[in-house]
Amino acid sequence: EGEFKLNFVNSNIGQNKFDSINFKIDLSKVESTRFINFQSDILDFNIKGDFLLDDTFNLLSYQSSKLAYALSQKLSEINPVEFVENESSTLKMLQNNKVYSNKDIYLDYSFNFKDFKFIAALLNRDQVEISGKGYGYLENNSENFSISATMDVDWLFLFKGKDVFYISGVESTIDIGADNNQFSFDNIFGSLSFSSEEMVSELNINSIQ
Repeated sequence: EGEFKLNFVNSNIGQNKFDSINFKIDLSKVESTRFINFQSDILDFNIKGDFLLDDTFNLLSYQSSKLAYALSQKLSEINPVEFVENESSTLKMLQNNKVYSNKDIYLDYSFNFKDFKFIAALLNRDQVEISGKGYGYLENNSENFSISATMDVDWLFLFKGKDVFYISGVESTIDIGADNNQFSFDNIFGSLSFSSEEMVSELNINSIQ
C-alpha cells in the first residue's frame, strides 16, 4: 500500500519537447477489497476488487496460453496439413499449471482517456487526440473464467502531414469465458461487438482548422 509518483521534467521525444510528464499510482486496501488508482497526463485507470497482483498476472498468462492452445487445436482440425505442430507439451504445461486457474479472483476496472500528446510523439504523429472511456471486469474461480471489456470513444483523431484518420461514436464490447476444467476450443465462448458513427481514413488535406 502507498502512493508512488514519477515525474519527467524537460523531456524530449524525437522533435517533441515536454515540460513535464506525470504518473501517480495509489495502492490501498479496505478489508478484503484492493484499490489501484493510476493517474497520468495520458489516462486515468482504476481497479478495485478481491485479488492479488501475482495471482491475477499468473491467471491472465495461463488463460492466454490456454486460448492459444485451444485455437491451435481447432485450426489443426480444420487444416491438419498446415497445422501439424505437436501441442502435447503445451497441454502438459497447462495441466501442470492448472493451480493458477483455481484462484478466486474478482476485479472491475474503468479508465478515461486524457491528453495524448505523449502518445503522438511515440507514434511519430503530428497529432493524436481521443475522447472516451472504458470499463470491464475479470472473474475467476475453480470452475470458470470470464473477462469483459467495453470501450466508448466519442472520437479519435490521428494526423501526420496531410494524412488523417478520424473515427467517432465508437461502441465496442468483448466478452470471453472458459471452462477451467476443459482445454478444448469448444469450451471457450465469447462475443464481440463494434459500431461507429463515422470514419475517415487516408484523406489528403491541405490544412485542418
